[in-house]
Amino acid sequence: MSSEKPYYRNRNSKNHGSKEEKWNVLTVREKGEQKFWTKIGVAFKNEGGSFRVMLDALPLNDTLFIMPPRD
Repeated sequence: MSSEKPYYRNRNSKNHGSKEEKWNVLTVREKGEQKFWTKIGVAFKNEGGSFRVMLDALPLNDTLFIMPPRD
């Protein structure tokens, strides 16, 4: 077995663990006229305006919504 750690265990990014604002990552599933929203991860805004997205699940459709946290 290799002693090298899996890439997802490498937590050396400069912003990880800081107090930066977490954005919610959601997906929506429509069933008839009802919409079901499911949180599937978090995102962090990078300095350049892009997002670092960390998913706990994959959406069943092809759409993700990145929304600021509710107050």
